[in-house]
This record gives sequence, C-alpha cells and structure tokens, in this order.
Amino acid sequence: MRTGIQGGNLKGALLTGGYGRYYWIVENVPEAAIQAQIARITTSPAFVNSTRLCELLKHTVAEALAGRGASLKESVLGVTVFGRKPGYDSDANSIVRVEFSRLRKKLDQYYELEGANETLRVVFPRGTYAPEFVRTDRSIDPAFTGSVVVLPFTCQGSDSEDEYFADGLTDELITALTRVPGLKVVARTSSFKFKGQTEDIRAIGEMLQVHTVLEGSVRRQNELVRVHAQLVNVRDGCHIWAGKYERRMTAVFQLQDELATAIVGALKMELPRHLAVASRVVHPEAYALYLKGRFWWHRWNPEALRKAAGFFQQAIERDPTCAGAYSGLADCLFLQGYYGYGFPREVMPRAQAYARKAIEVDPLLGEAYCSLAMLENAWEWDTRQCGIEMRRCLDLNPNYAMGVAKYATSYLQPVGQFEEGMTWLKRALVLDPLSPMVRADCACNLVFQGLFNEFEREAAEVLDDDPAMVRLHWFLAKSRAVGGNHAGALASAESALGYLPEDPITVGIAAGVHAMAGSESRAAELRGKIEFLAQIRYVPFTARAFAYEDRNNGDLFFRLLDQAIEERDPVLRSMRMTSCFSSQVSDRRWGSVLDRCGLGEQDVAQVAAIDLAG
Repeated sequence: MRTGIQGGNLKGALLTGGYGRYYWIVENVPEAAIQAQIARITTSPAFVNSTRLCELLKHTVAEALAGRGASLKESVLGVTVFGRKPGYDSDANSIVRVEFSRLRKKLDQYYELEGANETLRVVFPRGTYAPEFVRTDRSIDPAFTGSVVVLPFTCQGSDSEDEYFADGLTDELITALTRVPGLKVVARTSSFKFKGQTEDIRAIGEMLQVHTVLEGSVRRQNELVRVHAQLVNVRDGCHIWAGKYERRMTAVFQLQDELATAIVGALKMELPRHLAVASRVVHPEAYALYLKGRFWWHRWNPEALRKAAGFFQQAIERDPTCAGAYSGLADCLFLQGYYGYGFPREVMPRAQAYARKAIEVDPLLGEAYCSLAMLENAWEWDTRQCGIEMRRCLDLNPNYAMGVAKYATSYLQPVGQFEEGMTWLKRALVLDPLSPMVRADCACNLVFQGLFNEFEREAAEVLDDDPAMVRLHWFLAKSRAVGGNHAGALASAESALGYLPEDPITVGIAAGVHAMAGSESRAAELRGKIEFLAQIRYVPFTARAFAYEDRNNGDLFFRLLDQAIEERDPVLRSMRMTSCFSSQVSDRRWGSVLDRCGLGEQDVAQVAAIDLAG
C-alpha cells in the first residue's frame, strides 16, 4: 500500500504544514498504525464531542487507504458525509469547506497537545480533501526553552520621525533577544506582518508558534524617550511583565539593554553577559539616520537600497563609531553588486571594507559577520572562510533567522550540500515562519536537488501569497523547460518579465528558455534587448550567458562565462546549484568553470568534512 500524494516516488518528499511546520511524506505506512491513530484522535478531548468531524475524518482516511483519494471532491463529500442531494450547488453551500477548515484546526490542536509526540500524522494539504500520511521532521526543531515575538511598537506621537524610531527600537530588541541561547525569537519579517493590525494575541501566538508576545509603545518628546512595554502569555492573555522607561536619546542603547534584560528575566532565562548590548552614548542625529537607513533597507528594491545607503553614509559621517551603519552600508553595496545594479569590482570591495569596519567598531555585532560571510562566498569565492564567518555570526546570535538561512544559501548550497542546507533552512523557517524569502529558499533547495514536482508544489504555495517572487518564476521556467513542459516554461518566463522587464538576469533567463522551447523569434528579441541594455548600463556577463544557454550556442555560452569569471561576477557562485537544469552541464568545460569559481570537487569535500550540524 502506498500513502502520500499520487504519482512518482515521493518517499522523503517535503510537505509544508501549517505555521512553518515541515513533514516528510512516507510510503508503505502500515494501515493498522493509521487506524490506531485515528482511534486516538477521535476519542481525544479535541474531537470526542465533534461527531460530524470524526465522521469526516474517518471517511476521508478510509477512502485514501482504499486508493480513492482522488475522488474526494467537494460535491461528493457533500452527498456522502453531509447528506446533501446529488447535484447540489457547492458554490452556494459552503458546508464542506467550513467543516474542513474546522477539521484542520482540530487536528492542529490535537497535534499541539495530546498528540504532540505522534511521529506519524494525518495532514490535509491546502487545496485538497485527500489526507496525506506523513512523519514529522524533528531535525528542524531546536530545543527552545522559551519563545517570544516582539510586535512592532506603536508610535504615540504625530511626527513621522517617530515611526522610524519605533520600528528601529523593535528591530534592536529582536536582535538583542536573538543572542539568548534557547530562546526562540520570531524574526522581523514575520513580526512586522502584524504592524498596524489588531490581531488577537492568541491567534498571533498560534500562527507563529510562540508562548509569549511583547508589545509596547514609544513616545519621543524633544530629547526624551518614553517606552511602555508588556509581555503577555499567549494561552491565557495574562501579563507576565510590564515596564515603563524614560531615558534621554543619548542613552537609547542603555534603554534597549534594560528592556532586553527585563524580558529575558521575565521568561526566567538569562542574557549572557558577554553578549549583552553595548551601553554607550549615542549621537541622536546619527542614530536617527541609521534607523531611516534600516527602514528603507527592509523594502529590498533598487531605489530603496539607494536611499538606505545614503542614510547609512550620513550616519557614519555624523558618528564614525556607529557600527550598525557600517554593516547596513555593506549589505546595500553587496546587493547592488550581486544583482547587477553596479560593477562588482567597484562595489564588492567597498562592501567588504564596511563589513570589516563594523566588526572593528563592535566585535559583538553578529549581523556584520553574516555580511562578511556572504561576501566571502560571492566575491572572494572562499567557501571555507564563508563558513568561519557565518559560524561566528551564529555564535553571537544563535537565533538570528537571516544568519541561519544564509548559512544554507551562502555556505552549504553553493557547493551542493543541499540536504544539510534544507535542515538549516527549516530551522530558519521556525524562527521566521511568515517569511516569503525563506519559504522561497526552501522551494529553491528542492529544485536544486532536481525534485521538480515537489518544487512546483512549494513554489505555487509561495507565489500564491507573493506573486512577485521573481526568482521562483525563473526556476519554474527553467525546470519546466528541462521537463519538456514548454508552454508552462514560457508562461513562467513571461511572468518574470512582467515583474522585472528591464532586469538583465530576468531577460537573459527568459531568452534562454524561449530558445530551449523553440520560440526563436522571441528568444532573438530578448537577446537583442539584453545587448541593448549592455550598451547603456552594467549587465553581468552571466545574464548574457543565460540568454545563450541552449545547446545550439555552447561556444558563446562558455566565452561569456569566461568573461564573467574575469570580472568575478557573483552570480557564478550559483552554478553548481543550478546545474540541475542547465543544458550545458555535460560539456567538458562545465567542470573547468566550477573549479575556477571555487566550486570544484575539492571544495565540496572540504565542506562535507566539517561538522555542519554544530
């Protein structure tokens, strides 16, 4: 007997569960084990008084075990389980959808409480009424002794400057708390989903899988800062701790330190002495500029990056000891160089210098080590040093979600360590469950392994929430082209162009996909466009190479890669990852390119020899 999604060998395939949980679809699960669990579920406190939900669960599981999972349609269930007449209008009568929503919530409740130790689980993926029988992946679940989400602090003043300050204080508190080993701290991306919303505290806790929520308000008046904060227990809504603070702007770091210490104390944990926030005098104007830089940095688009870089530069000019501004400027320049917004040889060395300056000013600034690690990968092509810097970051900030994710994407994946990379990405998703970036990273990891069907499913989930995640359109186009789904490949390529019509990498990938699909006229049009762009702005040679990645242009493809190596194009460090859908991978020159980019077999062996789970 086979359980899981229909078609193909799905043993070990990844399935996303609710609230960032991950499961593995398994084959040949004994029917007796499934039926025994259904008996435990239907007699549990969550289900014992829900007769209809028990009937619905038993019926759908029985149909799936009998091999009739594909027949579990809304119109059928309305008749067989809910007593509706054949041919009833399921659009007008939503009883099946409503009851299935209740069933999913009840199952979550069961697995959170009395079924928490069940290793086999029944899961209903979104968009289907057929159950999956899966095993939980314990490797993603670090041993947390406490958990908290810091919601964006609200502004009590009318000055627009206060928003920067409130957001910045929230950011700094999140970063300070990530330094505490054993404390799960929800990352900024997920926390700020609730900015300006009035979501119930319990719903937030359930969605983010945390036990406590910190909320507060900020008011600035001249040189004074007033902060009210309270820590709330998610389960009963009771306050665990509350505090009021008033400090001068020059003592804002001391304020942050005091807040973090109080919160950790209320959670009956301890902020390590050597990781405490440095309490130093702040230059108020420089700090305000730094916060504006971070405000724009989090928008992650070319224009926002330019604005952020300008504010970080001004902050440094006002206060040369502002370590965060150096780190922020390094990140801005790195992204400009990586995505082709500037010449790598001009911006990458500057980014590297700023990251090192940040560490010189503040050796305990974990995010600066993360910045330096990404540069060691993308610019220096030094995998070993990338790992060293990334582990320094995680020693200082063990629960820094971006650092955990970048350990996978900048260190493990470039040399083909995809399974270990997925373990780290899933840990990042525990810390940042609503992050479309981390969810996209998980999906991309699947396609890099050649798991195209699983990637399709995961990419669809992410794009459903964030249709503008262009790199998923890139890889959908490439994977579909390799699989012979030319119509789907062209649709994805054109979708990517719809979002970034002037982006050289997007244009190059679209041109190559059209050529692979036999759409020569469109391929020629896009190749002409990328050559035109190269006359008026910087265009990475890798982007031009992507346009000629089809089998008919091998010589030109490798000549362009030679030029990319000469200019140290950072995108080359994705070559081993994307080899799964390159038509040039069988060419003898491919291995030479990997060796010259620091991605050869020796590099892979070097990474594999390190204790990656430490």
